[in-house]
Amino acid sequence: MDTTISEIMKVVVLGGAGRVGKVILKHLSNSKKFSRVVCADINIKEAERYVKHLNDPKISVERVDISDKDSISDVLVDADIVINAARPYWNLDVMDVCLWTGTNYIDLAADNIVQQLERDNEWKRNGLSALVSIGEDPGLTNIFARLVADMLDDVFEIRIRDGGKIYSTGITFTFAPDVALEDLIFKSTIFENGEIKKVPSMEGEEIFNFPIIGPTKVYFADHEEPLTLPFYLKKPGIRYVDFKIAIDENDLRAIKVLKKLNLLKEEAVDFNGIKIVPMDFTLFLIKSQRIVTQNIRGHELILTDVIGEKDNKVVKYQVYSYLTHEESMRRFGFDATSYMTGTPAAVAAELFADGKVERKGVFPPEVLDPELFLKKVKEMGIDWKILKK
Repeated sequence: MDTTISEIMKVVVLGGAGRVGKVILKHLSNSKKFSRVVCADINIKEAERYVKHLNDPKISVERVDISDKDSISDVLVDADIVINAARPYWNLDVMDVCLWTGTNYIDLAADNIVQQLERDNEWKRNGLSALVSIGEDPGLTNIFARLVADMLDDVFEIRIRDGGKIYSTGITFTFAPDVALEDLIFKSTIFENGEIKKVPSMEGEEIFNFPIIGPTKVYFADHEEPLTLPFYLKKPGIRYVDFKIAIDENDLRAIKVLKKLNLLKEEAVDFNGIKIVPMDFTLFLIKSQRIVTQNIRGHELILTDVIGEKDNKVVKYQVYSYLTHEESMRRFGFDATSYMTGTPAAVAAELFADGKVERKGVFPPEVLDPELFLKKVKEMGIDWKILKK
């Protein structure tokens, strides 16, 4: 089955009622490349409210239970592309359904990107494309790495740094609390001297000198970039790739205490004859609090630091994007993290529609044309800069 895309008729956004899903829907509404867009979510009330706010006749609402493959299949019938903005836990199930329905696939982050990439041949046989982890980081950070790699004769080291900061009047998460915690409690991945290695998350403290915000403490966190960049950039000299993120010191202490008390364990324990998963209970308590999503202050700052070689000289480049939450809310109506996560997926959908993504199979963001991608990202309001250090 060959599903080369020349004209997109229908795009489905799974998780369309979430903050990132809403960013994607707004972009698709503004685009003239799509004749039908579906906001698919289990939260029908919020989905209908937001679609009514967009006031675009090409956007409709459908209920979907992402834990039920038949429910997903019903929504994806005759869809050309699905953008999966739901929790990464469901990625593989949605990809299974796409093979049944003949739907091309885009997601924003991974629960297990290796398992997704292992399906490459199956997707090629079906003539379908699956672009995985095209959010902010991963996503834009991968594209930044490719941009620099194309400028150099070889690449030696890549360091991905997230210097985001949030201030608010209460408990705030700019993406799903369970995903945020899992990034910090699972062991982190690094690539070193030709091998994938595991290191403890929330360790590896480093003072990184970011543009604009200056020196900031960052720590290892579990992320996708070290699992793809060494293998897809096609630069044989790559010997090191890692990811580190800024973590508020109070949050860091709190998470370490929760972990030490086994309150973040994902294995069930017996409590008076009842099986309870500590992580689920902790998340229930977190979500029962008032989660602040408005009047967020601070910024998002993602950066890709690349050391390589050009004309027999060692060179270093940094590519970064910075956006404050206040400016993002004023200009786009979303916090900076949500906007910078959802926008790359919308750009990817437009590239699919334009026939600019001809590759079949399953692949990460760094296989895309970085100059074309970043041009469209900038047109949608995300500025980025490149520095030679």
